[in-house]
Amino acid sequence: MQILPQKGISASDKIDVKLPYPVLIDNTKKYRDNDTFKAIDKLIKAGIKNGYPSAQIVVIHNGQIIKRSAYGRVNAYTQDGKQIKSAPRVTNTTLYDLASNIKMWATNMAIQKLVSEKKLNIDAKVNTIFPTFKDKASDKIKGKTDLTIRDILMHQAGFPADPQYHNNNYDPNNSNKRKKDANPVYTQDRNNILEKIIATPLQYKPGTKTIYSDVDYMLLGLII
Repeated sequence: MQILPQKGISASDKIDVKLPYPVLIDNTKKYRDNDTFKAIDKLIKAGIKNGYPSAQIVVIHNGQIIKRSAYGRVNAYTQDGKQIKSAPRVTNTTLYDLASNIKMWATNMAIQKLVSEKKLNIDAKVNTIFPTFKDKASDKIKGKTDLTIRDILMHQAGFPADPQYHNNNYDPNNSNKRKKDANPVYTQDRNNILEKIIATPLQYKPGTKTIYSDVDYMLLGLII
């Protein structure tokens, strides 16, 4: 882009230039007979024939959508693994829950940005951000007071894999059995989630094991 000199503007003046996001152009027709894309279609359809539920694919090149396809069915299987042949077909507008991918593409990148801007030190203790994040005298396993952001990123924070904050009938002492009002850290209010995380008993001393936990990235989200 070239900015031509304007009358009354000197080289030391600052110019604020804003460029809108480009609009993607649908050019899928041109690539409909592409051999590589045909091979991809064949591969995905073979996977679905052999039990894979569904898939979507979008390929963008130089601002153009050159491949956009949907395969399979929504909720194609029952809980016991039986195929639902009458389930709705996936379309190009079907939304997927990306689940743990969000942890990578959102949380990790946000942490990296904060670190690169020197706004966050991953060796800092969590209670430098949340002063109430500390051990209680009644905690059987202690470690929250000295817990660092690095510990959380490495899944070494000591938290259980899934305390099921959303499920009031989850019994942490017997995860295979439902019991009414058994979950001491149950909440449906996101304003209370930090308090519930602090109240969640540790399963091991931080830094001594590596156990994947949903709690770790919930806490990182709050830190961000």
